[in-house]
Amino acid sequence: MNSPDYTAKGEDLGNRMMKVDHAGEHGAICIYSGQLFMARLFVPGMVDELKEFLSHERRHRTVFQEELQRRNYPR
Repeated sequence: MNSPDYTAKGEDLGNRMMKVDHAGEHGAICIYSGQLFMARLFVPGMVDELKEFLSHERRHRTVFQEELQRRNYPR
């Protein structure tokens, strides 16, 4: 009985996971952007913290984008 080749499948799975993570970071950016908009109107005391969170998510998205490019895998 031959053992299955997990290498190619594992690499594809890794690329797909990177793509999902990148999409998740993009979603988080959209959410924080909306929260920031509303906080400016209704809860100004939260604006600075939300700006910081948004900055973190933008950095995370950049990391995933760079890794996808390094792997030559589409966004």
